[in-house]
Amino acid sequence: MGPDLRRNQFNLITDGHIQHRTENWALVGGRHGVVYRFPLLDVRLLEFCLAVPPEQYVHDGWTRYLYRMAMAGVLPEKIRWRPDKLAPLPDGARQIVRSKEQLMQRLAAIEGNPALARYLDLAKMREKAALLPDEETLRRRSEREFETGGQLHLAEAVGLGRGLTLADYLIAADLC
Repeated sequence: MGPDLRRNQFNLITDGHIQHRTENWALVGGRHGVVYRFPLLDVRLLEFCLAVPPEQYVHDGWTRYLYRMAMAGVLPEKIRWRPDKLAPLPDGARQIVRSKEQLMQRLAAIEGNPALARYLDLAKMREKAALLPDEETLRRRSEREFETGGQLHLAEAVGLGRGLTLADYLIAADLC
C-alpha cells in the first residue's frame, strides 16, 4: 500500500472509488433483480481496519498480511501466499465473449442516436468490441492472459458494458 498506509487508507475512503463501485454494482444488479449488500463497509469493520497497526497490513514485503494470517488452515498455502489476485468474476472473460454478438447488436442499434454521441464515443466502443476474441480463441487462452494482455483487456470489455448501461439509462430517461 505504499510507505504511508494511513494516508493511502484515507485516500481510498475519500477519493470516490468506493462510492463509484457501490453505485455501479447497485445499478447493474438492479437490472437483473439483484440487491447488492456491502458488509465490508460496515462502520464497525472499517473502524477495526483503521485501528490495526500498519505492520499487520504489510509485513516482510507481503501485502494483505493480516488476511493471510487469518486464513492459515482455511486456504491452501499455495492460494494463501499467492502474490496476485484474480478478477472478481472467475468466468468474467467468457461471459463477455459469449455476449459479443449481443453487444455488437446493441451498439448498432444506438449508433444512429446523435444525442448519445455527446456522452459516448460509439465508434471507439465498436472498435473495442470488435477486438473481443471468439470463444475458440478464449478456450485456448487462460482467462488470466485475457485479463492482462492480448486482444482486449477485461477491464476494457467491462467498460463497454458500462457504456451501454449509460446509453440505456439516457434513453430510458428520455435524455437522448
